[in-house]
Amino acid sequence: DEVIELDFDQLPEGDEVISILKQEHTQLHIWIALALEYYKQGKTEEFVKLLEAARIDGNLDYRDHEKDQMTCLDTLAAYYVQQARKEKNKDNKKDLITQATLLYTMADKIIMYDQNHLLGRACFCLLEGDKMDQADAQFHFVLNQSPNNIPALLGKACISFNKKDYRGALAYYKKALRTNPGCPAEVRLGMGHCFVKLNKLEKARLAFSRALELNSKCVGALVGLAVLELNNKEDYSKVQHLALHAFHNTEVEAMQAESCYQLARSFHVQEDYDQAFQYYYQATQFASSSFVLPFFGLGQ
Repeated sequence: DEVIELDFDQLPEGDEVISILKQEHTQLHIWIALALEYYKQGKTEEFVKLLEAARIDGNLDYRDHEKDQMTCLDTLAAYYVQQARKEKNKDNKKDLITQATLLYTMADKIIMYDQNHLLGRACFCLLEGDKMDQADAQFHFVLNQSPNNIPALLGKACISFNKKDYRGALAYYKKALRTNPGCPAEVRLGMGHCFVKLNKLEKARLAFSRALELNSKCVGALVGLAVLELNNKEDYSKVQHLALHAFHNTEVEAMQAESCYQLARSFHVQEDYDQAFQYYYQATQFASSSFVLPFFGLGQ
């Protein structure tokens, strides 16, 4: 038998790989492995092409191929969800969400109660905003099977926070941290927000600072510290440094609006009205219609 070898360091164009895989009637799991390699290399267009083709042309003539079918659909769906989160155009966002919904629904029909599938679906429900209870039920199902499942613990923390159950959210974050002390900075960030809501400001400061030690570009922690400094009426230059740093480290408009708003507040307090006006105005440019504070600032 002849073997075709593909060097990961020099992967050919996606179309060429697809034609080789089709010709050789290659098993689906190999299509997925190659697609993920393209993704790791930042070649997302090829990644999508390969997974879309794999759904139709992947060879399913082997044991347990259903799991790979589900993985193929879920991986593609998760990518579309990720794109939808970044997308600013409402119509494009809606299209991406529709594509993801379709793929997750197809995967449901293959293995509905697989943990990874349920986690992906639950995160998607969170993104959609109006399906919080559905997401909660799916995270709950996973935790019943695996009480220390970190993505499910973080999902439950997020839902508890949104329901204003800050102690409950904190308990989930702490459990995730005990399970894996090497959790990413976002876990400390979440804890920091809980501490702020529980009025434990020194603990919040420590949590935000720890998040920044783990990831110096953690925008939420930069903004969190800036707000704490400002409310302390302490070092305004420090506030400005933190908020500017946050502004330059994110492309998320809501975070840019928040950073500009905190900058404006610090200049306003110091009676530097020109600078304050400039940043209030900039905040209104980035803000969604629900973030009204910059508009009040402009009015003042």
